[in-house]
Amino acid sequence: MSLTEADAAAFRHAKIAQVCMEAAEAAVRRDEIALEGTVTLSCSVGVAQFALSRVLPRFLAENPRVPPRLQASDGLADMIGDGIELAIGDMSGCCPTPG
Repeated sequence: MSLTEADAAAFRHAKIAQVCMEAAEAAVRRDEIALEGTVTLSCSVGVAQFALSRVLPRFLAENPRVPPRLQASDGLADMIGDGIELAIGDMSGCCPTPG
């Protein structure tokens, strides 16, 4: 048994349609797992000036639907009251060193 010319053409088109459907499904899956919503970040002024400038552009590129709200302060923050979801802090000097 062999394929006719029409059968072979239909098979080629079916393979193309399959590849397109798989690409569409992958795009939907990526969209479904993408993060979305504002994230509130608290950090010291030094971290905001020096460290975040290096990592924030990549985060924004990878998560375009997650705009950060930054609270930079060298004082203590009220994480619950201010709705802070992520805090980066320097813990040196707050706890005694063992030994």
